[in-house]
Parts: sequence; structure tokens; C-alpha cells
Amino acid sequence: MNVKELTVLEILRELELFNELKEPQLRKLAHIAEEVQFETEETIYREGELGKGIFIIQEGEVIIEMLLPEQGPVVLYTLVPGQLFGWSSLLLGRRKKARARAARPTRAIFIDANKVRDLFREDHDLECRLMNCIISVMADRLYLTRESLAHQAAR
Repeated sequence: MNVKELTVLEILRELELFNELKEPQLRKLAHIAEEVQFETEETIYREGELGKGIFIIQEGEVIIEMLLPEQGPVVLYTLVPGQLFGWSSLLLGRRKKARARAARPTRAIFIDANKVRDLFREDHDLECRLMNCIISVMADRLYLTRESLAHQAAR
């Protein structure tokens, strides 16, 4: 393993999100991961695009928002270090339903979806464990959305 992979591996190990993954599986992900940076207001992906991969925020803040025709951008989530986004990229042919942009300078780990799917073909246990992690993220976001809708309805 090179220094970059070791650094990424340490970051992945520290994430509660990936507690289910075994050490060799974390190493496989670290091998295909890379660190990326975004400037304030830089668009990471747009609504309608095919996703390229998943991102894990190391530093900074990312806004996930939808553009409503008569209202403009509406913030769905504000994500902080340790949180993952871009999970729909792991689903073949799935287009983005929202836009992601950096709210301030942001550093993240990027893991290419095509490379992850290649790993899935050779390690089905990794696929099961990683998709369980993704489902956990989805469930948390769904809960936040429901909570937000309940507060709006109560007004």
C-alpha cells in the first residue's frame, strides 16, 4: 500500500458508517479511492446527471438541493465531515435527483462507482456489507425528510 492508500484507509477505519466492513474490504476500497477538493459554491454534480461515485466528506460542508421551477434551489440536506453522499451512483443507470455543491472549501474521499461494482463482482460479502451501510444512510435521510415535512405540516 502506498501513503495515499494508507491515509484513506485510516479515514475509512474511523468512520462509524463502515463499521460493518472487514479490514480486507476497507483496504480494497482504499485502493480505489482518491482525495478530491471543491471550492466554495462549486457544483459537485447536477440534477439529471449519471452519478460517478460516492463521496465521504473529510472537511467542509456540502449542500444537497433540488431546483424547483418557481422557487429556485431548496436545501434538502447540509452534510458535514464523516457523512457520505452520492450513493445513488452505485445503482446502474440512476440519474441524480438533486444537486450537490460545496457550501465552503471541502475535502472528500471519492470512490468511483464503476470500480466499486467491479469489486462487488469479486466480493459479494463486500457488496452486501457496503450496501447495508448505504441503506443506513438512506434510512437516516428519509427520517430527516419525514421530520422536516412533519414540522412544515404542523405550522
